[in-house]
Amino acid sequence: MWKRLTLFFLPLGLTSFIINITHFFFNVGLARLPRPELALAAFAMAKSVVNILQAPMFTYHQLVVALVKDRKTYRQVLAWQLAVMLGDMALLALVLLTPALSHILQRWVGLSEPMLSSTVMAARVLLLLPLATGMRNTYQGIAILARQTQLILLSASVRLVFVLAVVFFGIGHLTALPGAAVGSLLFLGAIFIEAVALYLGLRPALAAPALHLGWGGEIPDYVLTPGVILRFAAPLVVAASIKYVSEPIVNVGFAQGTQPEIGLAAHAVAWSVTWTILSVTSMLHQCSLVFAGSREEGALVKFYLTVASILTGMMAVVAFTPLGDWVLLRAVGVSQEVAEAARRVLQWMVFLTPLSVVREYYWGALMSQGSSRVIGWGKGVNLVFLTLMVLAWVKLQPHHIVVLGALAILAGDLAEAIFLHVAARKSSPAALPAHRGIASG
Repeated sequence: MWKRLTLFFLPLGLTSFIINITHFFFNVGLARLPRPELALAAFAMAKSVVNILQAPMFTYHQLVVALVKDRKTYRQVLAWQLAVMLGDMALLALVLLTPALSHILQRWVGLSEPMLSSTVMAARVLLLLPLATGMRNTYQGIAILARQTQLILLSASVRLVFVLAVVFFGIGHLTALPGAAVGSLLFLGAIFIEAVALYLGLRPALAAPALHLGWGGEIPDYVLTPGVILRFAAPLVVAASIKYVSEPIVNVGFAQGTQPEIGLAAHAVAWSVTWTILSVTSMLHQCSLVFAGSREEGALVKFYLTVASILTGMMAVVAFTPLGDWVLLRAVGVSQEVAEAARRVLQWMVFLTPLSVVREYYWGALMSQGSSRVIGWGKGVNLVFLTLMVLAWVKLQPHHIVVLGALAILAGDLAEAIFLHVAARKSSPAALPAHRGIASG
């Protein structure tokens, strides 16, 4: 069981790490263009706006793994995903190709020229992003069903090679284009390349699903309707959207402190270091989704505890040893003042790792039962406690604002983990039939 779990998860964990690295190289590329500050800021803003609007695409791999059991349900899920994708792209077109986006960014966010026009242009380039993300995530789901997670790692590696080639050999030929638009083109191209690589690797499985995916005849007692898909997908979309709401709340809290610039800078740097390690857990829920309900549940729990221990140890080494100073001062290159503040933030963020692993375990187990609504409620609980911590800390400790972000995220994640634990113990797999096809292997 341990060998199967390791061989299954290791490519997924490395994939998350590689994708995180490609985002770093997006910034490296934009830093080589004229007016890099404008390019970096506008690209980041455009990406965040489009990611909020394409939140349904982030659920596609979970839909495939949890709901697809045979050829019929595969076609049903694909039809649903296609309809949602087209609707999402229509919504994006309505927002991006009309004055609506400029109005929102100018009135609500407070952007002015030239940042405003650069952000709008970069966002419009990303109009096809739901298509690329939806294709990539659907093929990831199929690879997970086929237990061929090495294909996901391979496609992410192809993406990284593409990004490195453009950044180090092609970026000099793109200086005539607006920098933020170059970032969007690179981002969009990278995901399309990743999707195509996955498709090519999965062609044998798609050609012979009975052999590679265990799809024989139709399952008589398994009925998948649009209502079942909607009830499963909607809470996951809400959870994905809430993720992008939390960051502005934390940033508003920093703005109320006595040293907002130091607080924001230290939090951003500490979070980038933390996420370099923590990103490995972002696909960890696939293990409990695929292997939950097996005869070796105890081995699954021990596997999660081992992952939590290893990653927590890595975080502790960075946060509490001289290695942290080297990372912050040499590798990242921040000032001594920001480095000292970031170290304090990192020391609190050590506790995020076990909470993230607990959340991922329950997410997968709940998805396997069709209880995704609990996941949506959990994210809501997270947001409430994060907001309460921001309000309380700003009121009580405005002179110690540096650790606000870490404490707020910890409060939200801890509340979510407790909620998921309690809810999972009471949850029953009523939304989906007990049969789980190859996922029960």
